[in-house]
Amino acid sequence: KKWPRMNACSSRSRFCIMDSSYIELPCNCRARLWKPEDREIVGEIIREILESYGIAYEPDNADRDALLVEEYYIKDNRGEFWVVETHLGRVVGTSAFYKSNKGDESVEIRKMYLVPEMRGKGLGKALLNLIEQRIKAKGYMKVYLETASVLKEACIMYQRAGYLPTCGVETERCDIMMVKECTDIVTFK
Repeated sequence: KKWPRMNACSSRSRFCIMDSSYIELPCNCRARLWKPEDREIVGEIIREILESYGIAYEPDNADRDALLVEEYYIKDNRGEFWVVETHLGRVVGTSAFYKSNKGDESVEIRKMYLVPEMRGKGLGKALLNLIEQRIKAKGYMKVYLETASVLKEACIMYQRAGYLPTCGVETERCDIMMVKECTDIVTFK
């Protein structure tokens, strides 16, 4: 499978926009917006990752949004759901955001997952940076996220990216809520 040629590459960003569908990421991967045919594999990836940390997969509760992307993200332009795939088209991760219930100018990052073999290579940082840049471009002022302390690598990555602890955890399986002002969003390495 041959990748499209790059049309533009911003010198201020680590991301190269390829055709209108893909964004190049490290590790010979690319990100693209979710498509309906991703529904099953996205659910499987999230289930496997959560269970590997001893966290229950909740398709009728906390993980419902990953299966009903049209309703939670696409409808009324509430947010975006991104899929990460290898150059061979294998889906290896996800990341998303949607409008938060904490105010009109805030969003929540959701479903930030990478399969184990893609971790520790800078792909998570690049994916977080991509999502943050998309959030900032849409004019939001604050970014929230919930996570679980058992996800140690993710917690460290969020702290290094400038997220600060706050209160207000809403998801039962999470024990950490973090926040970041969009004015603090910069490309980080």
